[in-house]
Amino acid sequence: MRASVAATRASINSVPGPGELGCYALSSYETCAGAAAQICVSDVQQTLLLALVQNPAPGSLANQGARVQAGLAQADTALLAISDGLLFANSKKVSDGQGTHAASILGAHATVAAAAGS
Repeated sequence: MRASVAATRASINSVPGPGELGCYALSSYETCAGAAAQICVSDVQQTLLLALVQNPAPGSLANQGARVQAGLAQADTALLAISDGLLFANSKKVSDGQGTHAASILGAHATVAAAAGS
């Protein structure tokens, strides 16, 4: 928890490192309205994903943490498949990747929601 607080303070009060750029943008200059909303969504996702990776779950939630990490890894693999499908005009690969990505993110979200409720 201390590492998370320190990283957040660093991103707000000083020059951010690469891992704090999303947080820094959100806290200092971004306007999250209209066309810029998608950029803010991306920055929030980047900030949350980095927080998950840099601050693993405590021992009591290790199993749920491992499931979340596995879901995020599957989502990353799906994004690579989508990119590959777009690059080579393979609509089936894009479609399959989108389905896998959505299912992986929903699974990770469900695991986090269940752990938060416990």
